[in-house]
Amino acid sequence: MMGDYVIIYDSYKSDTTRITKNRAPEVGAKAIGVASIGELERELTALLKSGAKIDRLLFYTHGEPGRILLGTSYLTPSGVYSLAGKGFEHLFLPDARINFDGCNIAEVKKGCEVGTACASTDNGAVFLTAVAKTFLFKAGGRVVGWDSPGWGFSKFGGSVMHHWNGTATYVFISKGGSQIRYAVGRQERPDPLGRWEVEIDKQIFYYRFDRPDKVGFTDRSKYRSGSSAPLGKGTWKMGGTGLNIAWETGEKEIWDVPLFSDYQTGTAFDAVGFDLSVVARTVPLNF
Repeated sequence: MMGDYVIIYDSYKSDTTRITKNRAPEVGAKAIGVASIGELERELTALLKSGAKIDRLLFYTHGEPGRILLGTSYLTPSGVYSLAGKGFEHLFLPDARINFDGCNIAEVKKGCEVGTACASTDNGAVFLTAVAKTFLFKAGGRVVGWDSPGWGFSKFGGSVMHHWNGTATYVFISKGGSQIRYAVGRQERPDPLGRWEVEIDKQIFYYRFDRPDKVGFTDRSKYRSGSSAPLGKGTWKMGGTGLNIAWETGEKEIWDVPLFSDYQTGTAFDAVGFDLSVVARTVPLNF
């Protein structure tokens, strides 16, 4: 089923208005201007009454870590949660996407990590999580925001480009809302090729994935010494349910998909079946 593409923009600001007026026709989206949180609620209610079924919702607004600007008011995580219980989850199709293109919305305060319970005003991931839990818990989907400044090009299709050093934070929520996954990276990776720093049970390892299906690992001491000899070897295979890694020792890992370079999660299973959490990120290749 093809769903609706909707762009909600801050109509109080001339730049977000110009960008939307160019972008919406180009992508076939319905453009809705709002200048306050109250207007946002009224427009969402109107969409619900119209029978809209959204598979992509894009917000063109200015932003700060953990909040977006609508007119002269900020929409914060608590403001997002105030929209819960009004039936807006019925607007979204399975696997719908909600994107925030404003500056720094997904920025995480130094000392915090993605997904941790830092102060909501400091942790952009908390804002994205609130959006996922409020709007996408019924059918599942993803919410995306950037931790960097963005520049709008209203004369060239209305695209917003983010700083080359910026990354996007993704919050995936399962159908029914029972599981939430966090990931960070500029875009999805089609494969794991390259080297990763991997943390399992507070221990750091370095993996190298090669074609067609080979993977090896070493520990921090060998990595720092520049040793090219892996401590262990295995194979990898991309599947619909995850990146499957099988080590020669009989241990296995399943990494969540899609893959992302800067914060990637998964599960490691030892030889007797106990599972441990995996957190990984790519690093320069030198072994």
